[in-house]
This record gives sequence, structure tokens and C-alpha cells, in this order.
Amino acid sequence: MDNLYFVRKKTDIQLLLDSFQYDRDPLFSTEYDYKIAKILCNEMLRIYLNQRLVKLGNTNQLEHKLQQLDKYIFRFTGKKAYLIELGYSLVSSGDINNGNVEIKEMMNFLSTIFHIDLGNYYASYIAMKERKDRTAYLHHLIDNLVKRMNEDDMK
Repeated sequence: MDNLYFVRKKTDIQLLLDSFQYDRDPLFSTEYDYKIAKILCNEMLRIYLNQRLVKLGNTNQLEHKLQQLDKYIFRFTGKKAYLIELGYSLVSSGDINNGNVEIKEMMNFLSTIFHIDLGNYYASYIAMKERKDRTAYLHHLIDNLVKRMNEDDMK
């Protein structure tokens, strides 16, 4: 019935159910443009609401995981400078939030997660740049990981 519904200037008064149809522009719209627009709008709204429900579920799961974080108290027991070196390296890699993270945010995050006050992390960064081996802790991490992998291969 497309020829009745979607062809201009083919008005069938018996098919009209909405009073606003009498105010429409017959040169621009057809008899059922508004009905189809409402159907499409409702479908888009349904999709949007379902996506929001999924996000809400994910948000609840994330909040639950954050609450569980309080159960597991991880403390960074190495030197503060090591954690600062790790934080700067994570930000410099661009692998967190597609590179959209500030040093201050990362240091606050690491401080919170590991229950440690990193203090003046910029001064530690300056000291790190003046060391002979600027990334000593990262090299230490690499060496320990390779050692562990080699030990696993021996088993």
C-alpha cells in the first residue's frame, strides 16, 4: 500500500487518524511520513534505552569491583621513586585512555591504589633524569619477568 501511504497528493481522508495531518504541506510530505517517523523514532529510542541499560549494568559491576578493591589492600613496598618511574612510563607510553591522561591523574591513581603518598613526584622525576641509568626500575622489572619466564620454561 505504498502508493496510498507514501505518494504525495494522494489523500484518503478515511486513512487519516491524526488531526495534525490537515495542517501539513502536501507539496513536501505524504500521508504517513509522520507515522513512519514515529515508528523509526521509537525504534531508535528502544535501541538507545537498551544501550543505556547495558551501560548501567556495567557501571554497577564497576562500582561493585571498586568496592571489592577495599578488601584487597595492596601496598607498594618498593621505593616511591620506583612507583613514580612506573607512573611516568605508563603515561609516556600513551596506552592509558588513548594517551589522554595527565601525570597528576596517574600519580593520584597510583597513590590511591597502592595506599601511598607519592609526595613531590616531579622532583623525583627530575632526579630520575639525572641518574646514570634513567629507567633502572623498568630494567629491573624486565629482568625479573624474563627470569620468571625462563624458570617456567625449565619446569
